[in-house]
Amino acid sequence: MDDYFDITEDALVLSNGLPHDIVPDLVADTYQEASFVNAHENLGAHQLPPRQRRSTIADTVWDTLKPIIEELYIHQGLPLTDVMARMKQQYGFDASDKMYKKRFRDWHMRKNSTQALKQEFISKITQQNIAPDPSPLLDPNGKPLQAQRLLRKVQRKGARVSLVDRQACTMLQRKHLLSARVDNVCHVQLQQSCEAQHTENILRSARTYYSWYSTQNSIKVQYGLSAALSHFMQDITNAVVSLRTNSVRRGFALLNRCCSGLVVLLKEQPFQLLQRLIHCFAVKTGLWGSYCDVQRTLLKIMASSADVILGTTHPITTLMASLTAMRQEHMRDLACRYAELLADTTMILPDAQDSTELLGSVAEIYLRHGQLDNALKLCQSLWDAAQPISSPPSAGQLYLLLLTAGLAQERKDYGRAEQVLRLGIGRDVQDTGKRVGNVNGIRLCYEMARLYADIGRFAESERFYRTVIESVTQWERHAAVSLVLCSIRLGRVLEKQGKVEESALLREPYDQTWAELEPWELRHDPDELPPDDEVAERDGNAMYHCYGNLTQRSGN
Repeated sequence: MDDYFDITEDALVLSNGLPHDIVPDLVADTYQEASFVNAHENLGAHQLPPRQRRSTIADTVWDTLKPIIEELYIHQGLPLTDVMARMKQQYGFDASDKMYKKRFRDWHMRKNSTQALKQEFISKITQQNIAPDPSPLLDPNGKPLQAQRLLRKVQRKGARVSLVDRQACTMLQRKHLLSARVDNVCHVQLQQSCEAQHTENILRSARTYYSWYSTQNSIKVQYGLSAALSHFMQDITNAVVSLRTNSVRRGFALLNRCCSGLVVLLKEQPFQLLQRLIHCFAVKTGLWGSYCDVQRTLLKIMASSADVILGTTHPITTLMASLTAMRQEHMRDLACRYAELLADTTMILPDAQDSTELLGSVAEIYLRHGQLDNALKLCQSLWDAAQPISSPPSAGQLYLLLLTAGLAQERKDYGRAEQVLRLGIGRDVQDTGKRVGNVNGIRLCYEMARLYADIGRFAESERFYRTVIESVTQWERHAAVSLVLCSIRLGRVLEKQGKVEESALLREPYDQTWAELEPWELRHDPDELPPDDEVAERDGNAMYHCYGNLTQRSGN
């Protein structure tokens, strides 16, 4: 232990900007001056008093030596007598224990926890209905709190009283816990909350799935975003938006079609399946709004299908079952911890583009949960590595363009968001209001229209929305859904400009685009459901009828 101190002490002084040869000189000079004063004061005295009083030490000397004293007393845990001896021996600093204790009070430097803080720790580990903090319990100095300190008895008004209630004290003193020599309170928790267990199950399932995937034959693996997975996730997103815009029948038709596509995904097992599921159901917590019951039923159906196709112990089945049981208010902790897992997983991906997309997902999780600094730092490094943007942009570059623009918009840097989107449009389409050439161009123009609507430039937003609507009709089945969603947003922009009549007539020409969803519409009885407008007026009953039909049809 002494060898360790000999090695670290020079580093302690240097790390605080004080060379080791300066501190002793500074202290020595101070004491030489003090000794000179004392010598003159005691001239003529025939003998020293029985107890010589120490000189007053300047505040500057204490402040200079504070980092060294804190390291020895707090971080290394030395007793005060050892600290005093070491400071006197190595730095020539001689002060009484009362001086040290006074400085500790002035610096608010405590080695032990207060009774109130201990009681707070005990309450934290004994609560059963609240998810525990994943971080360890720390004392006031940032060190893990020792379990035995919670079991001390205290003297109160002449009676010995335990710091904990009888049940909690019994749990903490169980033999199998004490025999393991537990030093940290977080290890003493005898029972995790249900939410914490679900979070651990999800993270464990994802870690197992990713480790297994890296060992598979390269011919079978799909690290990129497959067409089936893209259609599956787009159906879910568009279904929720349709439900929230009172298109109840169409929303449940999309969910019904989504469930039918799950079988293909479970057999393919693409790498990004877990990532997209967590992103949809845990990261985008605000997407579902008041339709959380629909979300939970959809997860139950998906978990049941995974159980039949893959088995109960498969990581995908376990993950879906745990997502079903989790409550919305605990999704934030899951998303943040999953982001850390994704960042570590990028190391096993063989392709740089796949790694970039995965890191982009990490940045998006940070963005969704308000960690803008982490998102900005990660996104900036990805942006620098992706330069120059090709023409047309690759899938990874397109994702990065949209992510960078979204981050800039969240930070209220609208000029930067517009610049990034125009860069993508310039690489992909002609920004002249003519028909867009491909799906990527449609997405870029759509985001530009949303940006202009958010900042109040409604005329330009209208122009880009009309560009998207004119171009989207030539594409596949998802263009129909995008067309209606664009028309809804365009209608709001027109209303902002006072074009109410034009907004009311906007959706009529595009009703035929929903014809392909008719086979997937749900029927509660032989009679057809009323139109969406009437369904929306009593959406409580209608939604639960469709809700039950969705469960029954998917189960069959």
